[in-house]
Order: sequence, then C-alpha cells, then structure tokens
Amino acid sequence: MRNKNIVIYMLSKLVFLLCFILLPATALTAPITIFGVNWGMEPMDSALEQKGYSCKEETSIWGVSYTVCSNGNKEVSVESKKLTFNCHVFNGCDYELKEIAQNVVNQGVINNLNYEVENISDGVNNFRIEKYCERGKQGDILCVVQDISFLGQPIMQIQLMKGTFGKGGMSFD
Repeated sequence: MRNKNIVIYMLSKLVFLLCFILLPATALTAPITIFGVNWGMEPMDSALEQKGYSCKEETSIWGVSYTVCSNGNKEVSVESKKLTFNCHVFNGCDYELKEIAQNVVNQGVINNLNYEVENISDGVNNFRIEKYCERGKQGDILCVVQDISFLGQPIMQIQLMKGTFGKGGMSFD
C-alpha cells in the first residue's frame, strides 16, 4: 500500500511539472486572439457567424470582392489575409488612437504595440495613416489603425492580419 501511495505521489508531481513546463510554452506560441477570433479559426466568416454576426459578400468600388460580417452597427471586413473591426466592435469610436492601443496592451491582447506611420497617395493628395502594430509569436499581426474616410474624417479600426501565421516567426537556431 505504501509503495502505491509513493507511485501516485510521484506521478502527481510529474504531471504538475509537465503542466508547469508545457503550458507556458503553448501560451507563448498561441495566435493573437481578439474579440474571440484568431487565424486558427478559419474560415473566418463561419467563426464570426458563430459569434452572432451575419455575413454577406460585397464588392468594393474598385471591384474587389470581400465579406462583411455585421451585428447591429458592429462590422468586420473579412479579406483573405486581413480582418478589419470597426470602432463599434470595441466601443472605441470616441477614443484617440493611442488610448485604444494602450487599452489593447493593458487588457493583455498583446504585450506591446509599436507606433508606425504609412504615407499613402491617391495621385493628388497625400495621406498619413497612423497605427500601432505588433507581430505575434505565430507570425500574425495586430494593428490599431486610424484610417481616413473619403470625407477626410478619422476612422478608428483594429486589424488582425494573417501575416505568416502558421509558419511561425523567424528562427536563428
């Protein structure tokens, strides 16, 4: 009986050690998950429909086909390698870019976001798109973006891009 108790005790310690070692490793390689979705849940329109969104195909003014999933005024644009969440999804329409980015970090979605500026030209005008971005351990990319509407008004968005998801990050081993 004593030997059986020792074996059970040792097995419980082994299981505890394995959990202690393996769980942090899986957490470090988990995809970026925001609003309950990540790139491991493809097809993305189905994942969003399970979250209560209704999805339909649309065509942009440039003739590009994409999917829009909506739930009231919450909208998610689904492209093959990018999800764009409008500000209503995260109740961030009345916040500044930096505040939204800081909240994403504070709430543990990602450890850090780096400020970037993208200059875009339509041939006549130049526009500055400001954003905070970071690449996840699985190669996916999260950005908090202040885009510009056709009327020149700021539009707050969060984008989750596929990047090199599934291929992992770089390795120098």
